[in-house]
Amino acid sequence: VFLPWLPLRVPSAFMLWSGPVLIGVWTAVTAGMLASVPWIPVGFVNRRPAVLAGLLAMAVFSAAAWGVSPSRPGGDEPHYLIITQSLLLDRDLKIENNHARGDYRSYFQGDLSKPDYLRRGRDGAIYSIHAPGVSALVAPAFALAGYRGVVVFLLLLSSTAAGLAWELARRVTGSTGAAWFGWAAVVLSPTFL
Repeated sequence: VFLPWLPLRVPSAFMLWSGPVLIGVWTAVTAGMLASVPWIPVGFVNRRPAVLAGLLAMAVFSAAAWGVSPSRPGGDEPHYLIITQSLLLDRDLKIENNHARGDYRSYFQGDLSKPDYLRRGRDGAIYSIHAPGVSALVAPAFALAGYRGVVVFLLLLSSTAAGLAWELARRVTGSTGAAWFGWAAVVLSPTFL
């Protein structure tokens, strides 16, 4: 949190840690530190802190998803979803026909008529440059509820991972304070958000 205020020339990315984000960081750090103090009667926090870590992560991730929702999906996200659609509709990884049909139009307003690939496979088919693991993982959520279902599923999955990471950090260090610090370092990092 001191990075933006260093008395030297700093990269623009350091400014991420100023303004409202700074309040969120210190709130999370303070909550984590208070939860680790044994004499404070915080009830649920002392009984199930890993669950609380997961729930707090869900709140943070939901706020981040809501904040960027007008500009989503973007980046590689539509390409992974096209692979998902190919798995669900065609039961294969060949994506050329999915691009040609415009399967992506239900969740992406741009033009994806050109598949994201390097070269054709030995069989002449186009396969994405992206690995299909995430696409296969989110396929059931996409089949049930489309793009919004994938977003909710990834929120649940990421929040569960954050709770498990908190528990792992507590077990490894033996300290709830260290677990909260590690949780905040992961959950509040820009790349994870």
